[in-house]
Amino acid sequence: MKLASRIRSLLGGNKSQLVVKMDEVPEKYKPLVKKIVAGSPIWGSHQTIQFPDGFVLKGGRDESRIDMLDLPLDLSGASVLDIGCNIGALALECKKRNASKVVGLDQKRNLVECAGEIADIFNYDIEY
Repeated sequence: MKLASRIRSLLGGNKSQLVVKMDEVPEKYKPLVKKIVAGSPIWGSHQTIQFPDGFVLKGGRDESRIDMLDLPLDLSGASVLDIGCNIGALALECKKRNASKVVGLDQKRNLVECAGEIADIFNYDIEY
């Protein structure tokens, strides 16, 4: 797939909701999940995050946008700017792949704050 097609595919499509059953969310993550949903009640988050302890916060999309990007397995030495970072799934993945510097930006301040909390859980140095 050409890069332009990938970008259109990533930006387009139906908006999706984060579907959460709060009784399935571990107590320590409930405040964070509530903030994510409260900050964007119509959309929530399309991103899926698997936390270090195994809890998976499943986003509303079936396909993985990260897989669609075909990122190199090793980003050592790379700097990454994640524009429209939402709750930070791409930023987390880039840090996991050893990017030296990762910065995430989003117009929804609440989601940026949530992304920062998630990065702290992973103990990743990501700027939001």
